[in-house]
Amino acid sequence: MFTLGWLFASLLKNVSWVCSSGKQQLHLYRSAICANMKSVGATEDDILFTYDDILMPLAVTVIIDTKVRDTEIAEFCRQAQGLIELIDLDPMSIAELQQWFAAHRDEIAEKLSGPRRNTLVLRTLSKFKDDVVMENIYEAMVQISVCDQEYRQEESDLVKSAAVLWGYERPPIKIIRG
Repeated sequence: MFTLGWLFASLLKNVSWVCSSGKQQLHLYRSAICANMKSVGATEDDILFTYDDILMPLAVTVIIDTKVRDTEIAEFCRQAQGLIELIDLDPMSIAELQQWFAAHRDEIAEKLSGPRRNTLVLRTLSKFKDDVVMENIYEAMVQISVCDQEYRQEESDLVKSAAVLWGYERPPIKIIRG
């Protein structure tokens, strides 16, 4: 669908930006490539995932119950590293993942506490169509939800939303009330 020349031109247009700005800009670079591809008719299935695409559902899982614990951050990082490797993005260190989380935490928390909470969840989860990717993100979300030994109603609702959207059965985990 897309010629090698087009892809090379897109890469060349942004290569100095990437080289001069480092890994943080790599995400922006990949996002620019995705935007360029969409502008010429590419579908979501034609586009690789960005770091934000992969990290957002995991971060939402950590933040949704409003109790962000160190065990959840550690599990977020562990799961994120596995997913990033699966998606074939350049690896991120624990420190880089923690920095990403810290940079996005307040914005995500604000959106989750607002009236468009369900829209954020739906947009975050509906980006994924590939069975392997969906399965691994779902498993990561479940692992993050239970790693602190508490499975709250908000986490259950999020996992249920993913299960319904992606066609999975909700895991039989007991919800801790209160």
